Amino acid sequence: MFSKSFYQAGTVTVTLLVILSLNMVPLFAGSGGKIAGRVSDAATGEPLAGVNVEVVGQYTGAATDVEGDYYIINVPPGVYGVRASIVGYQTVTQAEVAVNVNHTTRLDFSLKSQVLELEEAVVVIADRPLVEMDQTSTRHYVTAIEIVNRPTNQLTQILTTLPSIDVNDGGEFVVRRSTLNEVAFLIDGMRARNPLDFEPYTNINLTAVEELEIITGGFNAEYGEAQSGVFNIITKDGTAGLTGYAEARWRSAGNQHWGTPFYDYETDRYWENSHARHQQWWIDYPDMWVDENGLSGNDPNCAWTPEEAYADYMRTHQPLSDYTNQDEYQVEMSLGGPLPIDNLFFFVSGKYRSTPPVTGNSIRSTGTWTDGSLKLTYQLGSQMKFIFSGFFGIAESNQGMEYLDYGWISAHGLENKYAYYDFPGYPQNETNGMTFQFYHYLNQSTFYQVQLSRMFRYRSQSTFPGDPNGWDEGVPETDRLRAKDADGNPIPGGYSNLIGMHTTGYFYRGEDKNTDYTFSTDLTSQLTKTWQMKAGVDFTYYNLDRFQEAKAFYAIEDQVYNPYEGNLYFQTKLEFTGLIMNFGLRYDFYNPNDKVYLDPFDPFDL
Repeated sequence: MFSKSFYQAGTVTVTLLVILSLNMVPLFAGSGGKIAGRVSDAATGEPLAGVNVEVVGQYTGAATDVEGDYYIINVPPGVYGVRASIVGYQTVTQAEVAVNVNHTTRLDFSLKSQVLELEEAVVVIADRPLVEMDQTSTRHYVTAIEIVNRPTNQLTQILTTLPSIDVNDGGEFVVRRSTLNEVAFLIDGMRARNPLDFEPYTNINLTAVEELEIITGGFNAEYGEAQSGVFNIITKDGTAGLTGYAEARWRSAGNQHWGTPFYDYETDRYWENSHARHQQWWIDYPDMWVDENGLSGNDPNCAWTPEEAYADYMRTHQPLSDYTNQDEYQVEMSLGGPLPIDNLFFFVSGKYRSTPPVTGNSIRSTGTWTDGSLKLTYQLGSQMKFIFSGFFGIAESNQGMEYLDYGWISAHGLENKYAYYDFPGYPQNETNGMTFQFYHYLNQSTFYQVQLSRMFRYRSQSTFPGDPNGWDEGVPETDRLRAKDADGNPIPGGYSNLIGMHTTGYFYRGEDKNTDYTFSTDLTSQLTKTWQMKAGVDFTYYNLDRFQEAKAFYAIEDQVYNPYEGNLYFQTKLEFTGLIMNFGLRYDFYNPNDKVYLDPFDPFDL
């Protein structure tokens, strides 16, 4: 019985950098932190009321209350100057103030009475506290400045340098011993992952990242899909001045895996180099090879001469790729600045990477990745802001391209290096996402956000291009060697090795076109100096268009699914001297919107 179900729930690397910066003035970002502190008289220590505190180059600021306290909410992540000024006192600017997303930066001012009107303003360097009193969770930040200074070109390379993140024996990234599909992965508030299996998009261009926030414990109620961690990426906004960045990386050709290259014909490690690749061996040992009909070379009915058998061997045992002779290179560029319309700014980035395979029997001779991002920001006065951001990624890669496939090595070994690994088929991947955000600041203490986003992931596994046999007829083929040692045991590399398009025959093929559409809205209010409240709701509708066929089980899935889910949350943060408290409630619902068997062991209620 079934029913509708409702659930709750030796290499050289060269790097070239070109940076262009003109009149850099940051603007509001989509997600931000808070600056809070107290302003007092330097001589008496008494609090000063009515002091104007502003973030230099921003549209945002605050005035101190009667107790000298102030706070500025939703400041975009970055490094700023913060200025305090009032008539009768010397203006003080604190430089290099670091602001992180979802974090309170404490910044106090001490102002001296101004004797002369012409006294210059004072600029001091802000000190970063050794202990962050605002931390109530295991949280790490990586800023744009840190990213530029790191010798990395991929987001995943940065992640592995952070605590609680590692790579397991299978080459998968793990966060607190769980894979990345158990991580809430956000780009500008959008869930950047495959809507079907939650595999995240990790090829975001590093030049587009303003800040990366990593939370591996103590998640707030606003975060869903977070079982082992939250990765929150805030991308860069355009600026009032033109900014540009260009980077080129190159790595010379060479062997990128341990041991001897697959197609090294000078080494004595491989049996074929001293035996089968020499015609005389075929003449001297006719009992160690067979013809196309399986008849031994010393059989009177054998259809081949030793010369013909040798020619067949050399034809079928040529390198499948020149992977040790290809260079690797990557080019990444970004540009940001104003557009002709007032208060409209852009930031765009693009990256192209080309790399040879790690193993010689990769079906693709070269792997390529193309990724890009775009962000438009429009500031409507000081109260409203519109943001459009999007990204895309196209990956043309396959197993054996970026790392050794230990499954292939253990199952087949290097003696089968003249056959492509066809078990996973020929993959194709494309990802793109876009989001539209609207912010409205009701007053200094309160703002709300409305967001619409769409995430799409295309993924397919098909037969190899140019395979004459295809899905139905594609089966492994072996060479004609039948060499045995003196004890009658097959010689590794000399007995019935796999060749050609197949090692196992295709196991499965399929095509997924998965899309999700999300609407969300949040309200944030600093109710008092010590009490901040945030509440929100979102709803996601999925369109999962799936075709999968498994040869071993003769199973076919060809269907479109439309599940939906949503949530409500409320959270509050109380900040006192020496005590920070976070409280939150969250309600999630999920409806598969499909027929679900209540008892999988007796689906027909027999």
